[in-house]
Order: sequence, then C-alpha cells, then structure tokens
Amino acid sequence: MREVILSFKNITFAYSERGGRVLDDINFEITPQSITAILGPNGAGKTTLLHTALGWHRPDRGTVYLEGKPLDHYTRRELGSLMSLVPQSEHIPFEYSILEYVLLGRTPYLKPLEIPGEKDREIALEALETVGIKKLKDRSVTALSGGELQLVLIARSLAQQSKLLLLDEPSSHLDLSNKSRLLSLIRHVVDSGVTVLFTTHDPGLAAVAADKIILLSYGKIARFGSVSEVLTDDYLSEVYCIPLKVYQVDGQRVVLGYRQGATPNDNP
Repeated sequence: MREVILSFKNITFAYSERGGRVLDDINFEITPQSITAILGPNGAGKTTLLHTALGWHRPDRGTVYLEGKPLDHYTRRELGSLMSLVPQSEHIPFEYSILEYVLLGRTPYLKPLEIPGEKDREIALEALETVGIKKLKDRSVTALSGGELQLVLIARSLAQQSKLLLLDEPSSHLDLSNKSRLLSLIRHVVDSGVTVLFTTHDPGLAAVAADKIILLSYGKIARFGSVSEVLTDDYLSEVYCIPLKVYQVDGQRVVLGYRQGATPNDNP
C-alpha cells in the first residue's frame, strides 16, 4: 500500500452557515518527502485549506488524516512536533532577538515554563545557518526587512523539526535572490526527510518548486497531479479567468499571459 502522510477525505468547510462553502468536497493525498503546491488565484481557498490541514479549522464534513490517523485524535503538542507553519506574515509584539524567536520553534519539545537548553540552542543556530542569516542572530526581529523576517519564520519552522512543513505564500516578500534561496531551502529540507505543502498564486513558482500541484478554484479542486498534468494553457486560463500560455524554456515551464486579440502562438 502506498504510504501517505496527509490526506483530505471529502472535506467541506464554511466560515458560517450563511456563508458559502470555502472548501467544497476536497480530496487528495500527499506522500512523504514530496513537494506539493496549492495553486490558485486570490480567494480560491488556499490559506483556508492550509489552516484546515493544521487543525485550525474543523471541517463541516469529512476527515483530515495525518499519518493515517484523524487529525482530531492528536494533542496540540503532538501536532506541533509533526507539522509546522511558515505564515505569510506575523505580528511580533516583543523585542525578541532573532535567535530567541527561532527558539520558539522548540516549544513542542519543552515542558510548560521550561527554558530551552543547549541542544535546543544548537538546533536553532543550525536552522539560522541553513537559511543563511546566522550572523544576524542577535539582531531584533522588529528591525528586519520583510524578506529577512520571512527567512526567520522559515528558520523557526526548521527548528521545530517537524515531518510536514506548510508554507503560506512563502515567496510573497522575497526578492529574486531570496526566492532562489527559498527554492534551494525547500529542496534541502525534502532531501532531509521533510514533506512540504505550500500555497502560491504564482504558477511559475509552482512549476519550478513542486512535484505535484493542487489547482484550486472557488474552493474546489480543478485539477490535482504532476506539473505537466496541471500546468496547461486550458486549465490555467480557466481558473485564472485570463488567457495564459505555458512555454518550455530550458526545460522549465514558464507561464505568461498574452494580450486580448492575440493568439497563444504569438510571441509573448
């Protein structure tokens, strides 16, 4: 039987009885040490799906399974050691140093009020080394740029040493150099045994980073499969409601729009 780390079975969710369904009969399975992108335009339900995977939203119908066990059978501490989240942004009310903030990722392994020990500090420093900002460890997190803070959030999740890493629009605050670093980081953590699930509205990022893509449209899965199966002119144009064309450039898929009245075969 094929091993599965995360699965959604007939998941339906709405924020209120009067509101429409944000997730509608969602079904998929994710295998260990894979990279899956949740791709779709703004408002498609990507972040809601991610938060449902974390157990922050209880489905109206269906079950989320983590390593074959229903999500609600785990304690919050157990979930914290199995899954970690890199949010789009985070408000930090205190003057933590970067190292202190990354050490928060060790919380699932500490007793209440327990202070992180030397082993925890070593793990946090290694996480900062991995994302390339160890030299900033004593700087205040409130003094960071958006891109630097994003790398700190990733380091905190790496320090958590979870099996499943979830990232919500991870490239939204990154410049081209740090986007390249992000792609290397994602592949690095997967090579070390971690499974990655991330949201993005950018088909180009999904094309270069993911093994599988969940194409989401108005809370429904429009398509789920490999990059070649999902990133097609027709599927993307339908979901994004604009004409899009997928080109092959040096072995990579590149997604571009084309002007109204032009044909997909015209030069972009």
